[in-house]
Amino acid sequence: MVANVRHQDIPFEDYGHGVFRFTNGAAGTIEDTWTSNPGAPREVIEIVGTKGSLIMDSATGKMAVNGDFGVKGWFLASPPPARGGFMRHVVRCMAGDEEPMSSAQTARDNLAACLAFYEAARTGTTVRLSPA
Repeated sequence: MVANVRHQDIPFEDYGHGVFRFTNGAAGTIEDTWTSNPGAPREVIEIVGTKGSLIMDSATGKMAVNGDFGVKGWFLASPPPARGGFMRHVVRCMAGDEEPMSSAQTARDNLAACLAFYEAARTGTTVRLSPA
C-alpha cells in the first residue's frame, strides 16, 4: 500500500514510510523525515531478524543488541568506530587509498527504488524493481 501524504502548509514532503517485500519473503521497512527540532537531528537503524536484533541510535550514541550471543535480553555496546568521517573518506577515495563505501550503481539503484515508490503512489499499482 502506498500513498503521498503531506502537510498542506509546507511545500515538501516531511515524512516517508515504506514497506518492502523481498523475493525471499523477508519484509523490510524504511522510515524518514526531513524535519526535526532545531539542532536535534536523530538517526536510528533498527534490524530485527529471526536470530536477534540490533538498534543504533544517534541520540544515545549507543548500540543495543539482543539475540543468541550468550547474554539474555538487551545489552548496550558502543557502535563500531567511524572511519574518520565522510569527508575524510572522500579524500582517501580520491587519493586511491580507500574504496568508496558506495558506488554510482548504488546511487542509481537508490534512485530507481525512489522513482518506483512514486510511480506506485501515482498509479496505485505494484511497481517491481528489476535486479541490478
